[in-house]
Amino acid sequence: MIKGGIKIMNKPMYNGNSEMENANLIINLLNYAKKKMVVELRKEVNQLTPSGKSLTYDELHGDIYENFYDHPAFKRYLRYIEEFYTEEDW
Repeated sequence: MIKGGIKIMNKPMYNGNSEMENANLIINLLNYAKKKMVVELRKEVNQLTPSGKSLTYDELHGDIYENFYDHPAFKRYLRYIEEFYTEEDW
């Protein structure tokens, strides 16, 4: 069905909890990747801090840390994740 130039889906976007969990994990991981970029930027800012001055970000990631160990899709795909990342990367 097309309404106002936008295609409207009549079927559900996900079929079952498994697909919704997968999509949720992917979205959360993408959002977390943005947070990792923030940490890198904070590191750069700290490197530009003149000597003798206190660092702008003395805690780089304390307010944005997140893990996905308990997420159902993370557990389901852990064997694939481990092929590309070590636990240190998490």
